[in-house]
Amino acid sequence: MTKKNETTTLITLAKRYARADRIAQHAALNAIVAALDFSQLFSNPIKARMKK
Repeated sequence: MTKKNETTTLITLAKRYARADRIAQHAALNAIVAALDFSQLFSNPIKARMKK
């Protein structure tokens, strides 16, 4: 998968997790990224995408 696909997939999973557990989307995204140990790999693209 390309980085864009991975980022999009993580964001989609975070949205679903947030809706299911009724938590904020950024908290869900942080939980998923931390659980998958992608914190270093995806921190910059996700922040860049959120700024747009």
